[in-house]
Amino acid sequence: MKQLDGLKKMYIKGVLAKENIEALLKNVFITTGKFKNQLTNLSILAGAIIFIVLFMVKPSFQPVQLSIYVILAIFVAMSVSTIIQKVLIRKLNMEDFPNESESFILHITENGIHEKKEKGNMLLEWADIERVSSDEKNFFLYFNKGPIIIIPKDTTIPKAKVTEMLSTYVDPEKMESAPKAEKKRLKKRVISLGLLLVFVLLCVIQFLFIGSQDIIKTAKDEVNALFVEEDAAENWNVNEEEAYTIKDSVDWQQVKRAEKAVNAIDTVDITDENYLLIFALQMLVLEAEGQLEEREGE
Repeated sequence: MKQLDGLKKMYIKGVLAKENIEALLKNVFITTGKFKNQLTNLSILAGAIIFIVLFMVKPSFQPVQLSIYVILAIFVAMSVSTIIQKVLIRKLNMEDFPNESESFILHITENGIHEKKEKGNMLLEWADIERVSSDEKNFFLYFNKGPIIIIPKDTTIPKAKVTEMLSTYVDPEKMESAPKAEKKRLKKRVISLGLLLVFVLLCVIQFLFIGSQDIIKTAKDEVNALFVEEDAAENWNVNEEEAYTIKDSVDWQQVKRAEKAVNAIDTVDITDENYLLIFALQMLVLEAEGQLEEREGE
């Protein structure tokens, strides 16, 4: 085992505050395999549920609409783990951890770590260490039998010295790289920002170019459903003298629904390509109303 530049012993003094405990809990959730897998499964389940609900509310196989559903589902999935972590951390803090700060002293030798706290002492050997993790402000030493030692990076010993000590006494395979964790967080933020930009772009496309087409299609479907002839709206001709025939099952509720769908078409959506179709929809609604009045008057 290497020596620390001739130093066989190191004393680290510091204070563990509520923020350090919260950081430990967060680290446990995101680095421990069991919790990490559970959070991943819950996130996937939440995303899938959101996608199914959105599709059931407004079924659509259009690529843009489906992409919007997928992005919303991914956002929910990415948010679920964070929300669960915060809820559990708050709950654990309220139930199991005091609000007061606690001072500590770590006596580090080549044999292990002797931790002294107000609540008691603990002696742990380097051979029992399972892994070392970290975040921006803390080192977390996980031991096989359950104990975890928190070493804040703002103690009496410089961060570089603590890092050197850990790299000396801990197997490199058990050291989790802090820069790697930072890259993961940065990658998550970049993905979130990218998804947000794509989501906004898709919403703009949906609103400006596809939304009006959906409204017209809905109106056309509602009107066609009133008549015996197929595609009455598409086949309607202003010079045609023969009227289309409404179905025997048509009632005023269906006619009013079709009228509402036609009236929902905004005038700004009327173009040279579709104005005849929209005019046909309006005339066919009037035709259906007239035939229904005649039928009820007989």
